[in-house]
Amino acid sequence: MLVDGMTVANDLGLTDAVPARVTIHTDTRRKSVKLDNLVIDFKQAAPSRLYWAGLPAIRVVQALHWLKDTVSSDLARVMTRLTKVLEDPVHGPVIRQDDFGVLPGWMRGIVRELPGCDPQRKTAPPGKPGAGRARGGHRPVKQVAVAR
Repeated sequence: MLVDGMTVANDLGLTDAVPARVTIHTDTRRKSVKLDNLVIDFKQAAPSRLYWAGLPAIRVVQALHWLKDTVSSDLARVMTRLTKVLEDPVHGPVIRQDDFGVLPGWMRGIVRELPGCDPQRKTAPPGKPGAGRARGGHRPVKQVAVAR
């Protein structure tokens, strides 16, 4: 499951925007849930969109994706806040070990500036389905030698 970017950005302190509806992307169909004034919508998503589901860096990735259009005008504040997130002694080291090499180019440029994050590293956490795969979860093409 992936929580929408606005909700995550608010949770990380990257925005003051408070969502009236929370959208959770999942691989199954579910009905919406209403909790007082908050509506939680579930949207079915393709497996390639759910690549980051369950990985520690999911919140950083979703927040940056939501902030894409405004991050350049507020980059210093975003970087300061994300640096504090990565300084957390429990979650920071685990987030920094995620496979940032599969991010879009514009996002890799931001992550590259964060302390201890290397988007060139191609390793995903052990046990993660799709570890070592190309972006989108596709398996790499196997090279086969053909005898002539």
